[in-house]
Amino acid sequence: MEIQKLKKIKIKIIEGCDPCGSEAPFPSEKPMPNAHNQEEARMHRTTLAHLMADVKVLLDMIQDGDDLPEWLETKITKAGDYMSSAARYIAGNVAREQGQLEEKKNCGCGQTPCKTYGV
Repeated sequence: MEIQKLKKIKIKIIEGCDPCGSEAPFPSEKPMPNAHNQEEARMHRTTLAHLMADVKVLLDMIQDGDDLPEWLETKITKAGDYMSSAARYIAGNVAREQGQLEEKKNCGCGQTPCKTYGV
């Protein structure tokens, strides 16, 4: 793997922007439930911005044909899994709030609405 010279990049965090594009679920107006103070989300947003900068550096440095050390491959895979889990957790909460994950239940009574579930 050839090491390229690192370049500084600046990340500007804009409150309310949509970095993922129109396909991403929009956060709800209601804040996520949290037992901690209000500054914690800001701290995590800053951490996410730093992660984006680190990803950009790695994407610029690693080429398709590079043979990466096993430990590095493991770290990248694990980081991807963690970020994917976090994104799916938040997207699931947003979808639930919007009623997209509610299952319609029916006891099989054949009546509309169902006499057991009212759906």
